[in-house]
Amino acid sequence: MHAKLIDQLSAAKVKTIAHTVFFFEPQVDRGLVFIRQLKALLEKPEASNNTNAAQLAQTIAEAQLALDSDAKLVDSMRRSGNVLIPSFYTLGAPRGRADA
Repeated sequence: MHAKLIDQLSAAKVKTIAHTVFFFEPQVDRGLVFIRQLKALLEKPEASNNTNAAQLAQTIAEAQLALDSDAKLVDSMRRSGNVLIPSFYTLGAPRGRADA
């Protein structure tokens, strides 16, 4: 959803996109975990002998792209090139030799 919005704003040629949503944790789709496990199995040398391995690898790659929302958001922000994202800081005691 966020990636789609950024793509639409970029297409409208806005100067800057200030994206103020905090994403504290990575998105983990339950299916994406299994896709990554299958992909790892296909990358083993013994899997290359299977005649259906290339087609299966392509299907897995497509599924991974479809399920990885974080990657979609990163790609959208990268393509746009004008997305500002907030940073969250907690001020604490100065470390090292702090200036007066």
